[in-house]
Amino acid sequence: MSDIRTPSGGRPDREARRGEAMRSSRVLALGAMLGAVALTAAGCGSSGGDSSTSAATGSGTAASTGASTTVSSGGKPAKVAYVTYAMNDYVSVEVDGVKKAVEPDGGSVTVFNANFDPQKMTQQCQDAISSGRYNGIVIAPVTAPTGVPCVKAAQAAGIPVVTIEIQVGTSTERMDPQVEGVVGVVGFPTSQNAKKIAGLTAEACKGQDPCKIIGEVATPDDPVTNQVIDTVKKDVPGADVVQTVVGQYDPSMIAKAFPDALSAHPDAQVFVSAADSQALAVVPALKQAGKLGRVKLIGSGGSRLGAKAIADGTMFGTVANWPLQHGEAAGRMVVQAVNGEKVDPQSVNALEIDTPSLVTKATVSQFKPEWGAERPG
Repeated sequence: MSDIRTPSGGRPDREARRGEAMRSSRVLALGAMLGAVALTAAGCGSSGGDSSTSAATGSGTAASTGASTTVSSGGKPAKVAYVTYAMNDYVSVEVDGVKKAVEPDGGSVTVFNANFDPQKMTQQCQDAISSGRYNGIVIAPVTAPTGVPCVKAAQAAGIPVVTIEIQVGTSTERMDPQVEGVVGVVGFPTSQNAKKIAGLTAEACKGQDPCKIIGEVATPDDPVTNQVIDTVKKDVPGADVVQTVVGQYDPSMIAKAFPDALSAHPDAQVFVSAADSQALAVVPALKQAGKLGRVKLIGSGGSRLGAKAIADGTMFGTVANWPLQHGEAAGRMVVQAVNGEKVDPQSVNALEIDTPSLVTKATVSQFKPEWGAERPG
């Protein structure tokens, strides 16, 4: 059983991700990286209260765990506080992956949802530590530096920390632990993620010079999605990013913002979204404007709906994410640390955990998405 702790008054948040990526990662992560494509923040009372959750996907609660295939090692149970920048169906699948690793030995996972608020994240982490209920933490920080107070507090209490999606520290590129107290990293090197999306964008822009692009960032200071747009500007021949919109990995925000952006730039040729769900959220606006198929949609996160949209030609491409495998890797790290074992491997590049890494019309048949609404049929 898992709990979800969220600040009262939580509002809808992201997919991905990173979301539908990452986030990408948020990607990250996603953030599908993520109604099946509608993402809502999980709200189950204040950060101090207990609340069991039912299984659901894309409805604001954690997705169902499913039957675990992990064989119990008979080790010490890992009681994990999962401290995350937001809660959505992408993160829910990451949580499911952690459960697959920790539950066979009697472990459990409780989710603390910061709703993109670094101060809430720090407070929730401190609350988890002071409660004495947890012997391991998995953290997906709002930004790399804002996770540092949580790690330091956990280290002082002797609680090992694994980071997932975004690193904790000063660099979103390094895959080794940067802060004492971090015992393992499952992350998206942000430049690698950005280059993959820029590569898809370059393919979509072939024959267009200039190639007029509307881009999306999760927040004005989100490191993952802003680096994507910066890399597109730098690496894509003829790229002209005519407008950037803020979406917070929330398809409803993009659905509202995109029509104005399209009206201001009716000659836009590509939309580089933060996650698959945001790419799909603009389809109604494109249909209404008579531009569906004329504006190529770049997603991120590799969701089931994204894969279907690529197969039927609605989306041009997406960067693959495997949140269930990400969570399993993080969960194994926590179990090893809780049991005093060497954490091995100590780092996992989430972009290289499976193949294919770029999902297009040519590769979608080889791709097995792990999250999001089921593909019909």
